[in-house]
Amino acid sequence: MFLQDCGIPIGLKPDSTSYKQFYIYRSNQLMEYLMQLFTYHGLPESIPGHEIDTYLYLYGRCGINYSRKEPDKLIAVIPAMSTPTFYFDEFKNYTWATPLDGGQQYTDVNGVIISNTMLHNSLYPLIHCTAAKLAHADTTIICSLINNRDTVAIKAISQKFADDAEIYKRKKYNGDPAILVDKGFNSLDISDLRTNNSLNIREIADTEQQILQEFWENIGVNKTTEKRERMVSAETAGDPQLLKLNILNMFNCRKEGIKKVNEMFGLNISVECNVNIENYNIKTSEKEPEAPEEDKQEGAENEKTD
Repeated sequence: MFLQDCGIPIGLKPDSTSYKQFYIYRSNQLMEYLMQLFTYHGLPESIPGHEIDTYLYLYGRCGINYSRKEPDKLIAVIPAMSTPTFYFDEFKNYTWATPLDGGQQYTDVNGVIISNTMLHNSLYPLIHCTAAKLAHADTTIICSLINNRDTVAIKAISQKFADDAEIYKRKKYNGDPAILVDKGFNSLDISDLRTNNSLNIREIADTEQQILQEFWENIGVNKTTEKRERMVSAETAGDPQLLKLNILNMFNCRKEGIKKVNEMFGLNISVECNVNIENYNIKTSEKEPEAPEEDKQEGAENEKTD
């Protein structure tokens, strides 16, 4: 069974491979990747695990409280913080709204706020910037592939001849051999656009991998690659503590928030990080490593000779 057999429209127009389409695809793809970082256990049926992380990644905070219309159901909500305190990022209350319900809660009284990071920041700016860069790279690959087989520009003296040229170009785009008929003297002007500055498809593909590598490093995932050309990749690969700090920041904020949910609502929820951060070879102590036994023996002999 193929996509078209399931009623999925298969776009064949050039617009289906535009920057806009690639951006939509890449932003959704990155969000799917992020949703696999953490797993929640013991959640009530009224709270799907992905809803918590969706709100955290996109808004930086997620509220957990009882529904107003169905008071026995706990729900995850997007909180709008209100009633400021002495600090810019701490608030006493939050309002919330869902497609079926809405209300106001008192933080840590009848509602709990889970934060994505210590600064309550979302990952949407990272998703947006990474998706934009990947979409430009995808568009560049498509343009490069097309330009390698269609290296001319057509200039028409009227809209009628321009329409004929457009039909010709569309056939070329879809790999359909076509013949352009010049219906008038000098009605169409064809110019060769070939230059020596053609883009290397392999280099563009490598750039995409580097962009994804940088994305994961900002999250805190140690995704190794063969090339270490970018400064950020080389530095974080050499100091895995930077990676662990990023992922632990999000993990600890979730654990702290879930702990408050359990205490307030009498639940036994737990959160698991699906990234094996124990393999990052993080220093567990600030003590200097002990010298090897051979060095110790040499040092002892030197002391005796002295």
